[in-house]
Order: sequence, then C-alpha cells, then structure tokens
Amino acid sequence: GRVDYFGGTARPVSSDVRHKMKNKPIYHSDHFANEVRNSFDGEDRLFIDCTFANMTMEGAQLYTSLFYRCNLADTDFYWAHFYGARLIDCKLKRVDFRGANMEGCTFINCELIDCNFGKDNLGADTDTSSVIFIDTKTTNCPGLLHQNA
Repeated sequence: GRVDYFGGTARPVSSDVRHKMKNKPIYHSDHFANEVRNSFDGEDRLFIDCTFANMTMEGAQLYTSLFYRCNLADTDFYWAHFYGARLIDCKLKRVDFRGANMEGCTFINCELIDCNFGKDNLGADTDTSSVIFIDTKTTNCPGLLHQNA
C-alpha cells in the first residue's frame, strides 16, 4: 500500500464515509507541502488520506470540513476557522491552532503532539472549551484544556 508521511499505510475508504460525504469537495490522497495556501476556503471540504506538511494556512475557512486519516505536520492554522470540523483517525504534529475558531470541532481517535492552542498575537486565549475529544491522545499541547483525553 501507499506509505504516508508518518510511515503508516493507507487503507480503503469505507462506504459509510463515502456516502456521508457525497457531493462535497473531495481531496483524496493529496500531499500538500511547503506552500502558503488558503484556497480551501469554504465549508464541507473532505480530506481523505491527505498529508499537510510545512503549510501556512492562516485564516483558512475549513468550517464543517472532515479530515479522515490525514497527517498534519508543521502546519500553521493560525486564526483558521474549524467551526464544526471533524478530524477522524488523524495524526497532528507541531500544528499551530492559535486563535483558531474551534467551536464544536471534534477529534476522534486522533493523536496530537506538540500542537499549539495558546494565546494569539493579541494575547487572547484560543477557546477549546467546546472541542470534543473521543479516544484522542494529546501530548504537550499548550493552551489545550483537555490533555490526554
């Protein structure tokens, strides 16, 4: 199978996931690296088995989007909009969520390592009080209220 950025192997996408995401903009097995990109703006984006590495996506509007089995490393989502977004079976390393709108965002079976949910450049806290964590492991994530959920 295809080996991803974190050394895992891609699995087939279940019919249940395909059915739920019908008619949504889909990115499948795409590799986004070393660029500044806000072209994903809009709701209901679907990212399956995608890799984001060394990306700058400040202020990106990814509300109600779904990230399924994605790997995100050294990516900047400063002041991005993740309202209602869902991240399932994802691995995140050194991702910057400072100032992001995380209201109603859900992490299911994810691993977050060294991700920053701390204060933005105006000194305001990143509000993670309504973020839902299910079977998600967090390690060294400043500003995150729910460590090791």
